[in-house]
Formats: sequence, C-alpha cells, structure tokens
Amino acid sequence: MRQSLCILTALLLSACTPPSSFYDGTGAARLQASPSSCASQGQQFDNDSQACFTPSPLLPTRAVSSGAPMTSPASASNDDTIDVPIEPNAVIKNDLRRNAKLLSELVGFVLENGYRCDTISGLRAYVASRRFQLVCNDRRLTYEIEARDRRWIVTTK
Repeated sequence: MRQSLCILTALLLSACTPPSSFYDGTGAARLQASPSSCASQGQQFDNDSQACFTPSPLLPTRAVSSGAPMTSPASASNDDTIDVPIEPNAVIKNDLRRNAKLLSELVGFVLENGYRCDTISGLRAYVASRRFQLVCNDRRLTYEIEARDRRWIVTTK
C-alpha cells in the first residue's frame, strides 16, 4: 500500500511540472534555465553559469580608484576614443569592442590602482556577477574588476 502511495505521488508530481524542470534536494520543483524560460520571466540567460539573471544597469562611467563608489550607468556612445591600443588578435566581443568609453574606464581603473596595461589583449564581461576580466600586455597581465558593496575593486590574477 505504501509503495502504491509513493508511486501515485510521483506520478502526480511529474504531471504537474513542466518537462524542463527538476527536483532539488528540498523536494521543490525547479525550472531548468533556458534562453526562452529566462525571457518569459523578463530576464536574460547567462551561458557561463547556465542561469537566468536580471541585468544590472551599474557599469562604470569614469575611472575611479579601488574602493570608490559606483556611479550611474555608462552610456553606449562610441564616440569616445581609447588611449590604450587593442591588440590585433584581442579576444573581445564586438559590442564591448565598440564601446570605447567602457574600455577606457576599465583601463583607467587598472592604471589608477598602480597596475600596468599598455595594450588590451582581451575583455570578458560577467554580467550576472557584475565583474569584468581585462587582459593586457600580450596576455601577460590579467585583472578582475568587480562590483562589491557598490564599489569597483581591481585585483590581479
């Protein structure tokens, strides 16, 4: 009788949940994240973490030293020029490559913290965790620029 009750419960639970869901350790059904499921919730899908996230509008707008408060979002204007050259084989997504203002600000964070960045080898944005990875000088120097407690922190890797 007990086994029949368990089977009946399992069948009922599986009939009530979408096919893309799974049960976590607490017994609750969780929907597996996908680009379409994230979009239906008004969120974006992060390929790296395979999770939905609400994009943060907080991006640096000017170079500030480590521990300085964050400011309003960076504009998407591309008319600013960048002082540090981008290497020909740099690994940077096109939308980031076109945003000279963002590139300048990130390099500015690195320079104001006493680090070097003579050329840009790569840039990766981790939107869900509000951080950037900036690679400089022929891939010899790597920096993490991360939003923590409403401040931008620069660390070396």
